[in-house]
Amino acid sequence: MDELKIVKLAELRSKIGGIPVKLLVTFLIAGGMYWGFSFEKFKENPGVNIFAFVVTYGIISYFWLCVKMTRNWIVGIVVAVVLIFVWVGSMEKLSGFTQTLIGCAICFGGPVLDLLTVIRYFIIKKKVFSIPGDAYGNGSEAYQEQWQESTGQQEQQTQQTGQAQQSSPGFFADCKDQGSVKRRYRDLCRVYHPDNGNGSPEVFNRITEEYERLTAQYGQTG
Repeated sequence: MDELKIVKLAELRSKIGGIPVKLLVTFLIAGGMYWGFSFEKFKENPGVNIFAFVVTYGIISYFWLCVKMTRNWIVGIVVAVVLIFVWVGSMEKLSGFTQTLIGCAICFGGPVLDLLTVIRYFIIKKKVFSIPGDAYGNGSEAYQEQWQESTGQQEQQTQQTGQAQQSSPGFFADCKDQGSVKRRYRDLCRVYHPDNGNGSPEVFNRITEEYERLTAQYGQTG
């Protein structure tokens, strides 16, 4: 089992989780402003209304990105507004091409990035869940062989280095503190918890073991 693919899948799943919220907000704003939630008005000029919907979604995604980067709703919105004012105020100093490029990035960057995220998610998901058998190959000989081989390699590496897995855990390798470990654990649970549709008890147990070991480690050093 490739832990890097599992972690990447959980990260992408976490990003995809915000798309329905942005779509709902976009529908409420664009629907109210452009076609008044009337399907008949929407049909009068569907091309313009779809374009307006995409642009609105892009602007909302821009504000969403600022909020995610600052990890604070108020600060994120303020930063987004300030950046827009800076862009508008510096238009005279920018070339027409640069102005168009920035405008397109704000209006269409979000939809393009979200579309690519969804595509990457399903590509990686197909690779992770392509083991013969059921959705995770649980109970199949191929799955058991791969699991034993992965476990054997980990035990051999541990014996050779004389270090426990807590020094370099596969699912939390790039987590630097307890907060990042908890965020990664929540993302992984959303995908691999046994109660989920695609959950895997074996993978989830490995994730939980590493999480408990790391939280105990950070608790001792904190």
